[in-house]
Amino acid sequence: MTGAEPLIAILVALLAVAGLTWAFAFIWTAQVQRGYLERVSHVERRLDSADADLTEIARTANQATPSDPPPYGPAAQDLQQRMQRVQESFANCEAQLVTLRRSEPHLPVELPQRILAMASQLGAWRRHQSAIQVLAQQVSTLEKQLAGAQQQAEQLRNLPLGVAGRVRSAQGAIERTVRMCQSLRQAGVRGDALDTLVDTARTHGGVIESIPAYFLQGGDDAILRTATQESTSDAWRKLNNIEKSIFDALRRAQNWQDQYNESRNMVGAMQAEVSAAERILTGLPPSIDASDHAQQFNDLRSKVLAVQADWRAPEVHRLSEISNTATRHAVGARELAADMMLVHKTFQEFEQAIADNAEALNRIQTTLDTLGKSQVCPVHWTDCAAEYKRLGTSRATLGDGSTSRDPTRLEIDLDRALDLGLQIGALEARVNDVRGRHQQLLTLLANPEFATLEQWFHDAAALYIDASRYAAENWPVEDGITSLKTDAAALLGTEKGLAPLISNQLLPEADVQQWIDRTSGYVNGRREFASRVSSIERTLGTVERTEQSSQSLLSQVSEALARLNQGLVQSLSTPEVVRAWNEVMTRLEEGRDHADTLQDRNTGRAVDKAMTITAWANQSTLDLHDLDEAVEAEVKGAEAQLNEEVESLLTVAPFDSEQSMATAQQLLTEIPARPIGADSGASGGVGGAVTAGVLSEKINAAFERHTRLTESLSDLDHHVMAQLEPRVTRLDAAHEAAWNKLQELRTLLQQLPDTHPLKVSCDEADQLEDAFKKAEASLDDLHDSGHTARSVVSRLDSLIQQFQYIANQGAAVQSDLEREVLRLRSTVDQLGRWMRDLKRFRSTQSADKVLAGVIDQRLAEIDAAFADVERRYNNQPLPLEHANQELERMLASLRGNLEVSRDTGVEVVSAQEIQSA
Repeated sequence: MTGAEPLIAILVALLAVAGLTWAFAFIWTAQVQRGYLERVSHVERRLDSADADLTEIARTANQATPSDPPPYGPAAQDLQQRMQRVQESFANCEAQLVTLRRSEPHLPVELPQRILAMASQLGAWRRHQSAIQVLAQQVSTLEKQLAGAQQQAEQLRNLPLGVAGRVRSAQGAIERTVRMCQSLRQAGVRGDALDTLVDTARTHGGVIESIPAYFLQGGDDAILRTATQESTSDAWRKLNNIEKSIFDALRRAQNWQDQYNESRNMVGAMQAEVSAAERILTGLPPSIDASDHAQQFNDLRSKVLAVQADWRAPEVHRLSEISNTATRHAVGARELAADMMLVHKTFQEFEQAIADNAEALNRIQTTLDTLGKSQVCPVHWTDCAAEYKRLGTSRATLGDGSTSRDPTRLEIDLDRALDLGLQIGALEARVNDVRGRHQQLLTLLANPEFATLEQWFHDAAALYIDASRYAAENWPVEDGITSLKTDAAALLGTEKGLAPLISNQLLPEADVQQWIDRTSGYVNGRREFASRVSSIERTLGTVERTEQSSQSLLSQVSEALARLNQGLVQSLSTPEVVRAWNEVMTRLEEGRDHADTLQDRNTGRAVDKAMTITAWANQSTLDLHDLDEAVEAEVKGAEAQLNEEVESLLTVAPFDSEQSMATAQQLLTEIPARPIGADSGASGGVGGAVTAGVLSEKINAAFERHTRLTESLSDLDHHVMAQLEPRVTRLDAAHEAAWNKLQELRTLLQQLPDTHPLKVSCDEADQLEDAFKKAEASLDDLHDSGHTARSVVSRLDSLIQQFQYIANQGAAVQSDLEREVLRLRSTVDQLGRWMRDLKRFRSTQSADKVLAGVIDQRLAEIDAAFADVERRYNNQPLPLEHANQELERMLASLRGNLEVSRDTGVEVVSAQEIQSA
C-alpha cells in the first residue's frame, strides 16, 4: 500500500460528503420553492376574487350620490369612503405581489455554477417564502375591509325595506297606545291628560296613513320593486318627525296602565286586611277590655272608605297617590290585627297557665295524701305541706279567665301565673323527689335480706366453727376468714338499728334519704357478707375434698412402692438399676413425711399439700418408670444375649439334643403377660396411684424373668469357644496374604519417576491401604469387646473375606500399576529430552530474535500447561492414569513444528531440525 492511497481515500470521502450535502440542499430548496409557489397561487386567487367583489360594490354605489337626500346621501357617502380604503389596500397588495414575482431567483444553466449557487438559492427562496406569508396576512385584512363595504352596499340597496320596517313599528305603537287608553277609560279612569294622549296618537296615525301603502303592507320584493328614491326619502322624513313622539306616548300609556294595576291590587289588599282585623276584633273574649283597639279600627275604617270613594272614578294623575294611600292603610290594618292577635294569644296563655297550675296542685295534693297514709313507712309532711298551702292561696287570689282585664293587666297577670307555675313546679319536684326516695326505700325493704333477719347470723357462726379446723391461709384474703366473726357482729348491730322501718313509724320527709342510705348500706353489707360466706363454704368444700383425695393418693402410691421385691437391687446391681432403686426408696421415705404433714390441719394450705403430694406421686411414678426401664433393659439384654447365644450355637454345632438348649429356646419363646391397666406415662391423682401399682407389679415380674434368662445363659456359655478355633486359623492366613501384597505395591510406587512440579498418586493402592486399616481396626474391636458366639463367628467370616479381597484386588492393581509406571517413565524421559533439545536449539539461534521469541513462547506455554493442571486438580496429586494423559498432551505440544512469522512470510522449523541442531 503506497503513501498516495490514503490521500485518495480521504478525497473520495470528502467528495461523497459534499455530494450528499449538495443533494440535501437541492431537495430542501425544491421543497421551499414548492411551498412558496403554492402560497403565491393562493394569494393570486384571493386578489382576483376581491377585484370581482369590488367591481360589484362599485355598481351598487353608482345608484346614489352623497348629495342625495337622506337616507340615501349619508349611506352613499359612507360606502364611497369604505370603497376608497379597500381600493388602496388592493393596489398595495397587487404591487407587492408583482415585486415578488419579478425577484424570484433562477438557477444557472452550467453545472459548476449551479453547485456553487445552491446555498444562495436556498436563502433567497426562504426570504421569498417569508415575504409571501406577510402578504397573505395583508390580503386577509383587505378581505375584512371588503366584507364591511359589501355589508354597507347591501344596506344601501335595502333602504326601502328598512324604512318600511320603521313605519310598521310606529303604526303598531300608535295602535297599542289607543287600546291601552280606551281600556283605562272603560275601567273608570278619567282626566284631561288621558284625552290629550288619545288625540295625539290619532294625529300621528293620520301622518302614517299619508305614507304610501306598500310601506305598510307590501312584501319585500314588492317594496323593492315599487319604492323609488323620492318616495323612500319622503317616507323617511315624515317618520323621522313623529317617531320619537309616538314611542313617548306609548311609554306614558304603559306607565298609566301599570299604575292602575298596582292601585287595584293595593286597594284589594287594603280591603282584605281591614276585613281580617274586623274578624279578629269581634273574636276577642268578652272578658278582655278592647275599647282602645275598637277606636283605632273605627278611625282606620273611615280612612278606608275615603280611599274606596276615590277609587270608584280615579283621576289618571292620582293613580300613584291612591296606590300609596291604600298600601299605607293595609299596613296599618295588618299591624292592628297583629296587636289584637297578640292580646288574644296572651289571654290563651293565661288560661293555660291557670289550668296547668290547678292540675299541678291537684297532683301534689294526691302525692301528699298517698305518702302520708302509706301502710309501710308513712311520711310526715312539714315544709312541703306549708308551701302547698301558700301556693293554693296565691292561685285563689289571682283568679281565672272570667275576670275583666285590659291588655296591660292581662300581661301582668300572665307573668304572675307563670311565676306561680314555676313555684308550683319546684314544689312538685320536691314532692316527687320524696316520693321517689320513698319508693326506693320500699324497694330496699322488699329485698330478700329482710326476710332472714338474724337467721343468717346463726348460719355464719356454724360455718365459722367448721372453717376454724383448718389454717387461715387456706382462704383468700378477700374472704376475710379471720375477721368473719367481728364483721358478722357489726352487721347484726346495723340490722337492729333499722327497727323503726320494720315497725312502720312515721318518717319525717327530711329523713327519708338518711334511711335510704342506712338501708342500702345494710343490704349491700348483707350481700357482700353472703358472698363471703358462699366463697368460704366453697373453699371449705374444696379443702375437704382436696384433703381426702390427697390422703387416698398418698396411701395408694406408698403401698405400691412398698410392694417392690427387696431382692431386686442385690441381684441387679448395675448402676442404672441401683440409681433408680435408690430414687424409689427416697420417694417411699418422703411419702411418710407427707402423711404426717397432711394430718396437721392447722398448718399450711390444703391445696399446697395436695400439689406437693401430687407432684410426689408423679415423681414416684416417673422413678418407677425409670426403674422399670432399667430392669427391662437388663431383661432385654439378657434375652438378646441368650438369643444370640442360641443362634450362634445353632450355626456352630448341633445343640438340639442338649437339655440346656431346649430350655433356653422355650424360655425365649415365652411372651410375658402385659398387666391390666398399664399406663406408659405418669399422671396425677388416682390415675397416678393406679400407674404406680401397675409399675410395681410389672417390675417384680420383669425381675423374675431376668433371673430365669441369666440362669439359662450361664448353662450355654461353656459350649462356645470350641467352635471358634478353625476360623481364627483361616483369618491369620488371609491377613498375611493381604499384608504381603500391599508391601509389593508400596515397593512399586517407590519406582515412580520425578514429575515435578506435578505430584502423582495411585488411587487404587491408596484405597486398598484404607481397606486394610479398617479391617485391622475391626479385628482389634473384636479382640477388645465381648460378643455372642454368632456375632463373633459372623465377624470372623467377614474379616476373612475382607483380607482375601485385599489380596486378590492388590494383584490386579499391581499388574496395571507396572504398566502405567513404565508408560509414565517413558513420557517423562521424552519430555525432559525435548525440553533440553529445544533450549539447546535456542542457544544456537540466539542471534535470531524472532525465532528465539517463538521458542520462549513454546516454553512458556509448557509452564502454563503445568500451572493449569495444578489449578484444575486443586494442587492435589494426579491419579497415575490422568498424569500420563496430561504429560502426553504436553509432549505432543512440545514436539510440534515452530512457525516463525517474518516480513517475507511464515517460516516453519521442523522437529528434525531442532533435534539435529
